[in-house]
Amino acid sequence: MQLDLTEKQTLLRSKLEENNINPQSFLATDYLNHYNEVLMLIEMIPDMPEIFEEVKEWAPKSYCDHFRDSQFEARDLAIEAYGESPSDFRKRFDDLVAQIDSQLLSTIEALGELVEAGNEPQIRVATRSALDSLHGLTGSLNAVIHGEQTTLPQDAIDELMEDADGGLSQGDIDSLFD
Repeated sequence: MQLDLTEKQTLLRSKLEENNINPQSFLATDYLNHYNEVLMLIEMIPDMPEIFEEVKEWAPKSYCDHFRDSQFEARDLAIEAYGESPSDFRKRFDDLVAQIDSQLLSTIEALGELVEAGNEPQIRVATRSALDSLHGLTGSLNAVIHGEQTTLPQDAIDELMEDADGGLSQGDIDSLFD
């Protein structure tokens, strides 16, 4: 796919690939570590509920903040490239990040209630349900970062965004106790 790039984007693009930043999307997969770490911890909750203490410390972090705080060698270039990311990629990326952040926060809240109640079967079901959805979203985010424009149809992303609470609702939690 041919992108219509500005002069600045064209100059910047020549530096991206050699620094593990996708030259199509101008985004780096290193950002996924922000999510992968907490998802790995959530996966452990059913067998190690005490790990929830680490999970509840997670908070959303913007792409730029992630790189400012990282050891990624090309962090300054990653931040600059994000600012120049072609709008079609940037919009999809930002929409998916907002959805994942919202869903993770509601999932953490819901899992906290279940861990406090101590019902292991409910924790297992809730964890699996949340992870299925979150892995799908992070997979779509990964595809956008890798320059794929057709990860989810826009109407599917719009539907996800309308359900911004994502994760587990209070009704979902209540039904687990029935």
